Amino acid sequence: MKIAREGAKLVGLIVLGLVLAGALRWIGGYDFVNVVEAHYTYIIVFVVWLILLFPVGEVIGYYLKKREPEEYRGPGLEEAGRVIGRLERTIILIFYLGGSLAGVGFLVVAKSIYRFGDLKKGYEKKTGNGEEVTFSISEYIILGSLLSYTAAMIGGIVIELLVVNLGLSFGFSL
Repeated sequence: MKIAREGAKLVGLIVLGLVLAGALRWIGGYDFVNVVEAHYTYIIVFVVWLILLFPVGEVIGYYLKKREPEEYRGPGLEEAGRVIGRLERTIILIFYLGGSLAGVGFLVVAKSIYRFGDLKKGYEKKTGNGEEVTFSISEYIILGSLLSYTAAMIGGIVIELLVVNLGLSFGFSL
């Protein structure tokens, strides 16, 4: 059910982009505002950014929640992972569109250094048949980060492909 709801959000955001583009075309047709090609590019960037924030973030969160053992509830702020993920994807998208892949690398390294202490944490649990299962928080953090980074980079690539193939211009080179 949650995946269907996120799919509906995705479709809604795409429709929002089309409505904004149509409204912009209508406004430009009546010479209310001088419509430049860059406005269409901004709509594309805005819609892809919203998709990265909400539907993609919810899918990543849903995926991670299914893999997080019920016994593990790490200390921290409520919903902090969701906010951190949104900020990560936003910053990575900005770096990508700005042509700074080194900035993406810096973010990966900075987060790794900051979370280094957390990577050693984990717990062990005995199952019903006597087997010992170990859950490492490092796997959970790395999985969430890599999913977030990958989604943001794919979003940047989608923006670049749309802008280039539609013949639009951007304020700076992609």
